[in-house]
Order: sequence, then structure tokens, then C-alpha cells
Amino acid sequence: MSLTIKNLSKQFDTILVLKNINLEIQQGEFLVLLGPSGCGKSTLLNCVAGLEAIEDEGCILINGQEVTDKAPKVHAYFFWIGIKSQTTLFSAKTTISLLIFFISSTM
Repeated sequence: MSLTIKNLSKQFDTILVLKNINLEIQQGEFLVLLGPSGCGKSTLLNCVAGLEAIEDEGCILINGQEVTDKAPKVHAYFFWIGIKSQTTLFSAKTTISLLIFFISSTM
């Protein structure tokens, strides 16, 4: 299983939220997105999950198959994709303590 993002850009009205994002994640790898509120983390994940349309530029490939314009259920069929905000589950924890918790639980 793999996820590839090529030259992805996303704009809301006049605000450029994602600019030329390129990313490749292979089977067995995982990715943590860290950044301040409003930097585009959720927008990127929504695009990958098929919840946000990509009209601007770029493409998303799951297992080498382009799914950019496909429905969310097609994205989930090719690659297990889930999104859950940390604030509802771990609101009292710091970023560092969350990273330590998740890294230690995968080893």
C-alpha cells in the first residue's frame, strides 16, 4: 500500500491553503502532521480522504492508482484512511506527550 501526492494545491476563494504539496508514503511508514491552527493539516487530510474536492492543481494516487476525482468510498477501498482530531480524545495532553505516547504504542 502506498500514498502519493503530486503537486497538490488547494485554494478557498482567494486564500491559498496548500501550495505544491509533494509527498510519498510507502507501506509500513506513518506520517505525523504537526503545525499551528490554520496551516492546512486538516485540508490535506480531507483531500487524501476524498472529502475535499481538488479543483486547483495536483493529484492523489493510492497504490499507484489515481483517485483525485473519486468518491470517498473509493479512497477507503484502496487504502484504509481515517481522520480523527486529537483534541476530542487527548485535549489535556501536550504535543510532546502525545508524540511519545503514539510512538511508544507502535513499537
